[in-house]
This record gives sequence, structure tokens and C-alpha cells, in this order.
Amino acid sequence: MLKIAILYPNKMVRLTQWGHPSDTCEKLFVTDANSFNELVPQADCAMIIHRFDMDLVKSIKKPIVFFYGDYRPELNYQTLTLMSMAKIVLTTWYREDIYSEFNAFAVRQGVNPDIWKPIPGCPEEHDVVFSGNNHGSDLRLNILEKLNNDFNLFIVGRNWPSYFNSTNKKTPLATNKFLNRGKVNVGIFNKRDNSNVKFLTSNRLYQGMACGKPHIGPHTIGLRSYFRPDDCYMDYTNYKDLKKTINKLLKNKKLRTNAAKAQRAAIVRENTVWHAWKRMETIIANNI
Repeated sequence: MLKIAILYPNKMVRLTQWGHPSDTCEKLFVTDANSFNELVPQADCAMIIHRFDMDLVKSIKKPIVFFYGDYRPELNYQTLTLMSMAKIVLTTWYREDIYSEFNAFAVRQGVNPDIWKPIPGCPEEHDVVFSGNNHGSDLRLNILEKLNNDFNLFIVGRNWPSYFNSTNKKTPLATNKFLNRGKVNVGIFNKRDNSNVKFLTSNRLYQGMACGKPHIGPHTIGLRSYFRPDDCYMDYTNYKDLKKTINKLLKNKKLRTNAAKAQRAAIVRENTVWHAWKRMETIIANNI
């Protein structure tokens, strides 16, 4: 059985998506120097999740797998160094310059449908719910201000101006409850120009589609190919487009219900954390 040392400095790693068990590989969770020295020698390869102690990483003699899901237009020195050290690079997006330089593979993610799920009888208190923090992006703020003017908007996230109806970021279970209180939920990127990036999204897409209410996300080249025509995948290219889709859903409860069911079915079918891990594990097994 394949043994993969998962290097992740969060001691709660077993409770994250990376802790999901696999029946075809053994995961060895490495969070510090002690577990590193004990477990990495036992593994067939070492998988680094976004970042880890570079002195320890440089001592690894096994093949390295580097996962980098948080897209940045300009990758920093440490990220590029880890990509150059890795035998396999896994990203949740495709960019030609990165893929031409490294042995990179685009992988889609997923969610736990037992956490992100419909809550029967939950009252619909808001037209639109957005879950995400304020990182100072004018793009995100401008879209939310327009949504706030046109709809009954609720935001789950930190650092938003007081004129928004919002609450600080919550646990996944609590955030799922807030998503269920909306009739529609949306995704909004922080960055304006993603024209040279394919498949770009965040876990917000999968969370929103799984929660039992329809999700509308920002358009990304190729992302629609992850879903079937009957999955009711929805995206938008500008605010006018987003507003039109929201109004269409708000005026038709049956359409909202059917879209929500179809989106959740797409998550359960092939976009859970289990499916996401299996896709990555297959790439790792075939390339180390």
C-alpha cells in the first residue's frame, strides 16, 4: 500500500480535507520536526500542503509532491522553490507558464457533504449570502456593495464595513447554517484579471453547491467542463449577468429548488473530499 507523508504544520490536519481516510494508501501526518523525523523515512513520498519548514523540506530524500491551491498571479520565491524541488506539482488551476516549467497537474477539490448540506426547515432570511473575508479587494467590495443595494444580502466573514449585514467568519458547520438561510449564495474573486488561468475557483464553489441552495460563481475558463449539463452549474462574467441570474432564481422557487438539488447531486456524485483525494492519489501513484 502506498504510504504518503503529508506535511502540514496545522496539528488539526486530521480534521481537514487532508485527513479523510483512503482505502488504497496510508497517510502519515507530519506537523513538526519530531513527526517529520519519525514518519518521513517510512513514506514512499512526501506531500507538502502549500508550505512547510524549508530546512526540513531540503533534507527530504523521497520524491516530493507539492500542493498549491491558493492562486496568486505572482508566485513568491518559496512557492517557486518548492515547485522546482517537487517531482509532482498539484494545483487547482492551470497556467501555461507554470505547467511548461514544472511537472504540474490540475486537480479539482471537493467538500464533505455531511457538513455542507441542506438543513430542512431552515428559514430563508436573506436573498443572497456570501461567505468570505475582506482582503482589501476593490473587485469583491464593489460587487458586494451592488448586491447590498439590490438585494437583502448577508455576509459571513471578517473585516467588512459596518454598513453590511455581516458576521465574523464561522466554523464550517455554522457557515453552512448561514448559507441555508439564503435563497442564493455567490462566489466573488479577489483578483480582477484571471484571463490566462483555467479551472480557477475556491472551495466556496463546492461548499455553496453542496449546501442545498443554488450557487453562482465567477466565470473561469474551463471550469464548466467539471460539471454535466444537468448539474445546473452557474457562473457570471459581470455584475449585470450576476444580477439577472439572481433575479431569475428569486422569482421562481421551483427553479431554485431544482437547481439546488442538481448542484448538490453533482457534489455527492464526484466532488466530495473523497473524490478529490482519489484524483490526487491516482496522479501521485502514477508519477512517483
